Amino acid sequence: MTKFRIFLLLLTLFAQPLIGSEKSSLFIVDMGKLYRSSDFGKNIILNINVDRQALQNENEELELELLSEEKELSELRKTLSLDEFGAKALKFDEKVSKIRIEQGKKEENLKNKARQEETEFYKKIYPLLYELLLDLGGLLLIDKRNVILWDNSVDITDDAIELINRVSNNLKSADIQLIQRIIPHRYPFLLVDKVVEIDNLQSAVGIKNVTFNEPYFQGHFPGVPIMPGVTIIEALAQTAAVMVGVSLDLADKNLLIYFMGIDKCKFRRKVGPGDTLELRVNVLRGKIGSKVWKFSGSASVSNETVAEVEFTAMMELPTGG
Repeated sequence: MTKFRIFLLLLTLFAQPLIGSEKSSLFIVDMGKLYRSSDFGKNIILNINVDRQALQNENEELELELLSEEKELSELRKTLSLDEFGAKALKFDEKVSKIRIEQGKKEENLKNKARQEETEFYKKIYPLLYELLLDLGGLLLIDKRNVILWDNSVDITDDAIELINRVSNNLKSADIQLIQRIIPHRYPFLLVDKVVEIDNLQSAVGIKNVTFNEPYFQGHFPGVPIMPGVTIIEALAQTAAVMVGVSLDLADKNLLIYFMGIDKCKFRRKVGPGDTLELRVNVLRGKIGSKVWKFSGSASVSNETVAEVEFTAMMELPTGG
């Protein structure tokens, strides 16, 4: 007997006394529908589709460039010796192969991101489903897609979507004006352009558009502009500070932030002009009234992780602030 059948048997024994009762304690929910139909889930899907379309456009542009080069190479065949043409053709084939591999990696990264985003969606809504189950006086909530249903079970999918929409619509954000009212950083060391999806004191996403005019590119490095890794970590820290500031209504309170420790820091790839950094931070330790906070953070470009870190910071208001 498989584990799934054993589970169904136990579930049947558990639910049997409920059958025939006036009010069911057995509820079902379509998790797939929650993801597809809630505002929170639809927003995730929309962003993934935007990334997918951007990658498709990039692939089409590359294909056009390769077709043009291939046509030019064919024309050269008339004027080049066999060896010369063979060398150029080999170089072109290597370029095509390299591009195919790179674009394939981007596609795989996008698929992984889509799976991770859906998993994170379910993690975030589980507490809401539990809250809804308690409010309805239920004892058991089952995913409609996976388990045999009973006549007296109650489908609460639509109720759950309504609750998710109500909560997700309360997610906050901060534009550059609000950011400057919360943290003291200014150009050239203000390293986050906006912060979105601020989920109280839990998580947030910062956005940093990296431009060629960043002052550190003048010396890091001349002719090969690379964003210093320490500035990526600083951008993550600023995102975390804005999240706390927005959640605790600390605008215009002269909030000060100091690094206390950086752990598990890893850099995966280079960041340069034209890249858009997505800065995701999560609270590991800290609450209202705390001065010392610990966060995890990850920075990515085009769905590819560029840096990961855990950091501890002290946040305090000046006396009289």
